[in-house]
Amino acid sequence: MKKRIIYGLFIALIIIAICICGDKLIKKPETIVAQANNQEESIENEEIEVVDKPVENEETEVVEEPVENEETEVVEEPLYYGLTYDALVEQINSSLNSSLSGYGDLFVSRSIELGIDPYLVVAIVLHETGCMWDCSNLVKSCNNVGGMKTSNKCGNSSYGAFSTLEEGINAYINNLYNNYILEGLNTPELIERKYTGNSNSTWSTKINYYIDILKTK
Repeated sequence: MKKRIIYGLFIALIIIAICICGDKLIKKPETIVAQANNQEESIENEEIEVVDKPVENEETEVVEEPVENEETEVVEEPLYYGLTYDALVEQINSSLNSSLSGYGDLFVSRSIELGIDPYLVVAIVLHETGCMWDCSNLVKSCNNVGGMKTSNKCGNSSYGAFSTLEEGINAYINNLYNNYILEGLNTPELIERKYTGNSNSTWSTKINYYIDILKTK
């Protein structure tokens, strides 16, 4: 009887041991899966540090820094008789009145363009048609600033007529350039004989007088 009881207890212990071990074996895969899931979540939430590798042969942009106290090149305006263009125009305008008031820019610009002395150009106008105080009727009525003679007559005179003062001024300067300057007649003395037709004229003296006035204004 005792042997049966002992044997029964032994069998019971074996059954209990098997149950305990079996439970552990059944739960073990679940534990492994849970651990694996935890590792995956850890990997997903983990910030991955990105290391930029240097690019071989990459061109590096060089930014030049401004140089302190760098000297700036100053471009000087061209001078005419020691004056800037604007100063020369202002000086010429100071002697032009009446109908020619404010036309100094046209006289100076066209003269410089053709390489003529603007003082000479304006001095002839002042002598021939006035305008230092009051312009002659030839200027007022027919826009003729240099006493030119053309086929388009100003009234019953032999002098030419022009539609505008601008046209008259340009025609006068072009005539002086083409018929005198290009022939080497570029001073009052050289121009005098051809212009007046008189070798004993005082014309050049009067032109020089007006040139002096223009330069000292």
